[in-house]
Amino acid sequence: VEIIRVDEDITESTLIDKIEVLNEDYHTDGIIVQLPLPSHIDESKVIRISYGLPCIFKKSFTVCKLQ
Repeated sequence: VEIIRVDEDITESTLIDKIEVLNEDYHTDGIIVQLPLPSHIDESKVIRISYGLPCIFKKSFTVCKLQ
């Protein structure tokens, strides 16, 4: 498992770009996005692009790559 931590002030487009790179990586078996996301990011858009249901945790904002 690789944990990719991003700052709360990450832009929505930068976060989506990071997720798209993971989606294209043959070695990535799944992506977990912790919710809630910062208020300036559309959660439904991020969930759609991450190809799955999110894992909900409320203490931190982390994107996880499962290998």
